[in-house]
Amino acid sequence: MGQFGVNPLLLMCVLSVSLSSQADLTVEAEPGDGVTLWCPHKLTRSEYIFWYKQGNSSVPVLLGCKQFMPSSQPEKCYFFTENDRMVMNVSTKNTSLRISTVNQSDSGLYYCSFMQSDHLIFSSTTELQIRVSPETLPKSSDEAEDCACCEVLFKVILVFGAVTVVLLSVLVFVIVKSRKRSTGVTTQAQENEEQDRDSVNYAALQFSNKKNKKTGRHADMNADPHIVYSSIRQQLGRQ
Repeated sequence: MGQFGVNPLLLMCVLSVSLSSQADLTVEAEPGDGVTLWCPHKLTRSEYIFWYKQGNSSVPVLLGCKQFMPSSQPEKCYFFTENDRMVMNVSTKNTSLRISTVNQSDSGLYYCSFMQSDHLIFSSTTELQIRVSPETLPKSSDEAEDCACCEVLFKVILVFGAVTVVLLSVLVFVIVKSRKRSTGVTTQAQENEEQDRDSVNYAALQFSNKKNKKTGRHADMNADPHIVYSSIRQQLGRQ
């Protein structure tokens, strides 16, 4: 345990540098485990005791605070709200910090401090390491869940695109085939109509010629015999 006097605000600024390279104890745990960290000390009068955590490349964070009372039970600090997942127990010789159901974000350096004779005292530092197995990492990682969702969405988009292309191809084929069939029917109908029209005109012409011939013959047969005879005599007289 080291003892020194220093301004608390200045100490909070340089604490991450001074403690990041040293750890008196290393504790390993897996996600979901419960961990108890210890801070040894000797308290003889009423003092505030603090627990801090320093993560990677981050400033220290206050985790817990208790006021030690020699003649009574420790009291909560009025300026700090306790976390249900982290519970402090204070006695004369040591202070413990119980962390229930640890996770990967709990990895870091843990240490306690207290005021003694107007000096800020820091106890030994404990490094907590959370081991994450490959089997549990995807289940507890938001990034893995996002990747899985993106993969599913990508597959759905591919399937939807393929179905759309097939449907469009079928639709275009049906439209083209329908137009060809409609054009063929229209052309055949026009040809049939022209043939029928030619047949009607030819039949009408044949009928007209036959009628004219019959009419001429009938006119000759119906001529007056006297007129014919007179005409013949005139022709003979002229001769």
